[in-house]
Amino acid sequence: MTSTVGALEDVNVLDMASGVGGPFCAKLLASLGASVIKVEQPGVGDSTRRSPPFVPSDRPLEGRALFHNLNLGKWGITLDVESPAGQELFQRLVTSWANVVVTGEPYLALRSRHLDWESLLALNPRLVVVAVSDFGMDGPARDYAGCELVSLALGGYLQLTGDPDREPLKPYGHQAEYHAGLHAAAGAVAALLRTEITGKGEVVDASVVEAASFLSSAAPGWSYFLGEDTNRVGNRNTSMDPKQMYPSTIRPCRDGWVHAHASREAEMLEVLVGDPELGRAELRAEPKGHADEIDAILDRWLATRDRGAIVEEAQRLRLPFTEVLTPEEVVVDPHLVARGALIELESPSIGRASYPHASIRFGASEWITARAPRLGEHTVEVLGQVLNLTTEEILTLQRSGVV
Repeated sequence: MTSTVGALEDVNVLDMASGVGGPFCAKLLASLGASVIKVEQPGVGDSTRRSPPFVPSDRPLEGRALFHNLNLGKWGITLDVESPAGQELFQRLVTSWANVVVTGEPYLALRSRHLDWESLLALNPRLVVVAVSDFGMDGPARDYAGCELVSLALGGYLQLTGDPDREPLKPYGHQAEYHAGLHAAAGAVAALLRTEITGKGEVVDASVVEAASFLSSAAPGWSYFLGEDTNRVGNRNTSMDPKQMYPSTIRPCRDGWVHAHASREAEMLEVLVGDPELGRAELRAEPKGHADEIDAILDRWLATRDRGAIVEEAQRLRLPFTEVLTPEEVVVDPHLVARGALIELESPSIGRASYPHASIRFGASEWITARAPRLGEHTVEVLGQVLNLTTEEILTLQRSGVV
């Protein structure tokens, strides 16, 4: 259903998921060229249609920036899959059109709606079923209620975030859910390749808790490998070794914040700041052990300078200092603009807005980005073109609330 050729050009995806993880997986598949039909409950829609941030819109369920970002490039239909007629239409889409079905609920909820992997593979033995859920499709907690904060807590990531003398700090947004969606998309592509080779369907089971746990595997105490406890370290680098390189931290300057990083060229930091105190033998021998002193020296110098000038001076000396940009600054950052990392799209729901564009580049294939659908925008088109329903049949379904 797209005129631009992507790497997954001939792949058809039914996105049955709501929220972040599953829809993000399906969005990535759409960006890679797959034809993705997002299926939503009539009159209700995806849960992110009611999630902030809110954008002025002429329709109550359309002005949600999170929904638009997660559903770029998809076709949107409404279908009550819990009604007999809706279930029949869904099954026809699975058997005659879909290569992939993406779901986003716990196992028992999927089972009650005939969306579990056993039911789907019985309909289409070559199908790739991608299940993105908080706890996964098996295990003692598989049907527990969860959310982003639950996943970060149980995955260990929450305990690593924040200042050491404060409570754990939740990262902004939906980091674990996005990460689970990324894993699920990679799994879907691998499963499609396996199905192409073997002729048999496959299940991709992606857990948000385990995605958060995957993030935690890089913890400073090497918990996964050495069994050691880890501690929050705030804005500083993670090592507790006093001989470890320093600074690697976020510090304030005259017009905001910078990431100050000394790399392995400790003497270059002294050249940059121009303070001989940074050349003291004890600071050179154990920089992390003297982090407070180094921060104090840095802060005096940073307080007299703006971010751009600081970074320019530091990079000239090959010190990887970086400005800490606000989201508003990111969308106009010259480097990202030059790379085409952001794209502006026009939507009848929210007008013109910027979105992330290509996160990866190909030599020949295109990264495809198009606006998100309005609720049920393509229902008539899909039912007519894909399932060959007549106009009268579609009108009957509309009148009965099935679509």
